[in-house]
Amino acid sequence: MAKILIVEDDPISLDICCNIIAKLGHTSMAAKNGREAVECIRRELPDAILLDVILPDIEGFQLGKNLKGHPRTKDIPIAYVTGRSNTDDFKKGFESGGSIYLTKPYTPDALETALTSLLLTARSKSDEI
Repeated sequence: MAKILIVEDDPISLDICCNIIAKLGHTSMAAKNGREAVECIRRELPDAILLDVILPDIEGFQLGKNLKGHPRTKDIPIAYVTGRSNTDDFKKGFESGGSIYLTKPYTPDALETALTSLLLTARSKSDEI
């Protein structure tokens, strides 16, 4: 069972993500903004992060870049989840450390596939250590 941090300010999207994660047998931690995400991570490291790009206090890309630049969190895989679907944003997502870029609206199957891929990435990183 994995712990997934969901950083999402929209309560409906957050609820959908939590339900899908629970159906997959994993646990979720929730944060409504970047500050709460950092607090969650300080308490307990997640195995993967679903990170909304548009947050009230920080852009998700910047938060992801900050996390990838810190020794304690650099190996946690990140999936950016956003309504932005232009090429520049895809590029920015991968440049800021994202493993996956999932556009809204997404299907439950798409989210499940993204989570499975993130967790495989997390597992392969821990096997390297």
